[in-house]
Amino acid sequence: MLVIVLFALLGRYWGKEDAFNAESVFTAIALLGMITHPANMLMTMYPRFIAAATNVKRVEDYLREPDHEPISRTDFKDEERAPGITLDQASFQAAPDGPTILSNINLRLEPSLVVCIGAVGSGKTILLKALLGQLHQTHGTITSTCHTFGLCEQDPWMPDATVQEVVQGVPQRNEWYEEVMKACCLDGELGDSTRVGQRGGRLSGGQRQRVALARAVYARPEVLLLDDPFSAIDGPTTAAIVENLFGNKGLLGGAGRPIVVMTISRVQHCRLSDHVIVMENLSIKTQGHWTTIEDAYCEQEDLQAAPATTPEITSPENKTTAQPNKPPTTAPKPQRELGNLETYTYYFTTAGPRNILLLLFFTAMYSTFLLAPQYWIKIWIQDHGHNGLHAAVYASLSAVAWPATNGSMW
Repeated sequence: MLVIVLFALLGRYWGKEDAFNAESVFTAIALLGMITHPANMLMTMYPRFIAAATNVKRVEDYLREPDHEPISRTDFKDEERAPGITLDQASFQAAPDGPTILSNINLRLEPSLVVCIGAVGSGKTILLKALLGQLHQTHGTITSTCHTFGLCEQDPWMPDATVQEVVQGVPQRNEWYEEVMKACCLDGELGDSTRVGQRGGRLSGGQRQRVALARAVYARPEVLLLDDPFSAIDGPTTAAIVENLFGNKGLLGGAGRPIVVMTISRVQHCRLSDHVIVMENLSIKTQGHWTTIEDAYCEQEDLQAAPATTPEITSPENKTTAQPNKPPTTAPKPQRELGNLETYTYYFTTAGPRNILLLLFFTAMYSTFLLAPQYWIKIWIQDHGHNGLHAAVYASLSAVAWPATNGSMW
């Protein structure tokens, strides 16, 4: 606006009113539009620069943190070494000067399926972090003969890559990959070239957990830590995965099986475990085989396991096996309702008629005064005798568009 006004006034002052023509004016407006957009982009880059500087500061603070004390490991020859972890009266803190968040842990882990149960906030996830060495040990001792660990979190991180790249890292077809994908019920549902999106955003919650589980299983770690890996997966699929991984002929059974520590919220999965840990108040309340603690735990927590969908998983009240040939019943897939005006009615009712009218008024006002200056320039060019008046009208029309924009946003 200022450039056009100054161009007209200075041209009149210097006696060069003929320079103010359609070619010059509209060419100048086009050039100004080309320059203005990059200038606006520079302004939008300032918040991004602040965000980047903040992220760099967070990374710097993380790198400056003191190193955690590594878990002491006892090294043996390959033929003598048996994977195992022993915790003796171990207590942990999240920070060196923080409170104790896990206390008096006595635990011996060997190649088997260990299930950890307990109420929300009882310390199940914290126990897994302690086994990973992510907490500060304050008391007791930890001894480990394991060198490789695998973790499957409730909310797993994933790169923006294909399913095969997420699971394998470097894509390569092999028999173990096919077995893992089949065991996690991913074969046929997600193609190897399917992109998961940023942090798995293109996948559903259940698909994201199954891909993360397949990634952890594929790595073949000596210790596999699973933090409630079935929380977002439906019952029939969960039962199939549990049977494929931990059943009599499961992928993680037999010779060379790893140490699997799994936190769960469904008690019926305890029946396939070799050892059960019950957490309470950030400590181990009791542990042992499920058959020895089942009645006491279910009575105290008033929990009842859901009916089984496979012969290996049954409810505590009904010890009979489920019919293997009976297909699981699934609820019909809900259909998204189209053309429902209730949502828009709610918006309009909440905003009120006054605000709706003001929004329409300012929007129409902005659209009008955004285009009006261009038509006025056409009139201005055709009339060379009143540059001062035309300049004032042009400046006024351009200035009105700014409060109209603010009014719309308000």
